[in-house]
Amino acid sequence: MAESNQQVSQKRFTNSATDLPLDNVFEVLADQRRRNLLRYLLECDPPATVTEMADALLADAGTEGVEERRNLRISLHHVHLPKLDETGFVDYDAETNRVVGRNGIDQIAPYLDITETLER
Repeated sequence: MAESNQQVSQKRFTNSATDLPLDNVFEVLADQRRRNLLRYLLECDPPATVTEMADALLADAGTEGVEERRNLRISLHHVHLPKLDETGFVDYDAETNRVVGRNGIDQIAPYLDITETLER
């Protein structure tokens, strides 16, 4: 049976240097919060908790407050961490609120470097 167009495009556009499907990379990197989460995970000692991640992201942004922290934790739990888990960059256990970068997460670092340069 013939492969679907999506399967073919995933194979065709996979960067052989990193073996990450570019569709997944760009989908994840399209959001500033996910880029910041990946940077945090690349620098921290695993595992991280949602609370630790939210606190670090708020500190980096120079933002504080109970309401901001609550909203960020909700967004991490319901949107960003499930997306990172689904695309294979992290293992997120919603019951324990623990997050661990999967083997190979460091392969996204060059892409993060590029986005950091573009953000300046």
